[in-house]
Amino acid sequence: HIYPFSKSNDDSLVNKVLVLKDSNARKSNEFPISDSVRKEMQPFWKMLKDKGFIPKEKYDRLTRSTPLTELDLQGFINRQLVETSQTSKAVAETLKAYFAGKSKIVYSKARNVSKFRDENGFVKCRSMNDLHHAKDAYLNIVVGNVLDTKYTADFFRYSDGTGYGNLAKPFEFDVRGAWRKGPSGSIADVKRVMSRNDILFTRQPVTRSGQLFDLQIVPKGSKAGALPAKPSDKRILSLIEAGKSKEEAYAEWTGKYGGYNSLSTAYFAVILHTEKTKRYASFVPISMVDANKLSNPDALKKYCTDELGFTDATVVCDRLLMNSTLEFDGYRFSITGKSNGGKTMTLSSSVPLFLTEQSQSTLKKVESFIRKSSEFRGLSVDSKHDGLTEENTEELFLELIEKSKEPIYQKRPGNQNNLLQGEETIPLFKDLSLNNRVVLIKELMNYYGMKSGLADLTLIGGSKACGTLTKSTNNDMAKTKISIINQSITGLFEKKVVVS
Repeated sequence: HIYPFSKSNDDSLVNKVLVLKDSNARKSNEFPISDSVRKEMQPFWKMLKDKGFIPKEKYDRLTRSTPLTELDLQGFINRQLVETSQTSKAVAETLKAYFAGKSKIVYSKARNVSKFRDENGFVKCRSMNDLHHAKDAYLNIVVGNVLDTKYTADFFRYSDGTGYGNLAKPFEFDVRGAWRKGPSGSIADVKRVMSRNDILFTRQPVTRSGQLFDLQIVPKGSKAGALPAKPSDKRILSLIEAGKSKEEAYAEWTGKYGGYNSLSTAYFAVILHTEKTKRYASFVPISMVDANKLSNPDALKKYCTDELGFTDATVVCDRLLMNSTLEFDGYRFSITGKSNGGKTMTLSSSVPLFLTEQSQSTLKKVESFIRKSSEFRGLSVDSKHDGLTEENTEELFLELIEKSKEPIYQKRPGNQNNLLQGEETIPLFKDLSLNNRVVLIKELMNYYGMKSGLADLTLIGGSKACGTLTKSTNNDMAKTKISIINQSITGLFEKKVVVS
């Protein structure tokens, strides 16, 4: 480091040069670089600058002959405390104006938090669950508060420079009111909080807007669209006047002339109705085209009776927004859309996966290798470099198999428990190469993750597209227990509405 790392916390290439180990040890925290080195190397450094191999900022640091000033040191501190992103600045100014001086804005840089994570062994696995967002927020509070307290609220230095501390290692020192050093100090509290998994998780319910349908007109025939290109065509109107429902009239018209396909869904409505002697709960997709005219419950009920042919229709929920939480037979997920012409709902899991610390560590290595292999095709796992072995990948796989036996995953729609618990599954895994083991673990994380659940399990005898979270939009109430979970933004409060 040109500027001492302990004072600048600058680990960028602009602040680094290649030197012999002994020379680096002799330099210690001294700045500027010694006169003898500068005189010898200055022509070479100038050539590098002139040829564009190093920036002027780096050249100026190398050739500087004066010590760091108090202004320099304060500048290093400010770079840790102040966010330079224009977006962050705009948000900060908005918050300041909103709270009218009643709250203080404390910045926290991602690189400082990432470094704190690494130094303390807090593994972050994005594919495991979404709880890492809450843990990231917590670490930003911890790191931001310590740096802000030490260098703003409680900052002082004597004339000889003491009190500045080590900017690269601020957590190795006590910070009054913010941090107690040592393994039994504040880090013990942080580790206790980071080990908690009782984090409240919600998704924002929304009414979807945007493109109304696929703009490409579908030709007539079996693939005819659901919306005529000319809904006001007199032939359609005459069919409706003759007693056909709008849906029937549209179907007849598009069967002859084509139309628009894939009507975008704005939200769903939950309707109870009778089929023969059985009571059903239907999740009716309300398209963006129809959303305004069906916003009235009476109009919605008439639509369900006249257009969809429901008998004894009862509106349970006239506006079930996208991302709303549902519970089917004890398993929770969010509703994300429709498929199969509106016969099924697409879902995202709301059940977070939890793994042991050892398995999380292995999974982190799997994620890292997957990222690299997406950039460099044909890359093979190097156990020494990537940290992935037959032993730790098998240990992670076996834990994922055991997860399938837990009661909550037995309730999962589209579960692959028969495959995962099959006699041939573990032997098949053991025969896989390390590269294929990584691929399979990635697919299992798709299956257990908090998205659609779609996974390719062909490596252990499964299908290429299995585990997708879907449910029929029409459900026999005698066979299925369904609830709508209304949550507050924080998840602290929720109300379960049983559909019955």
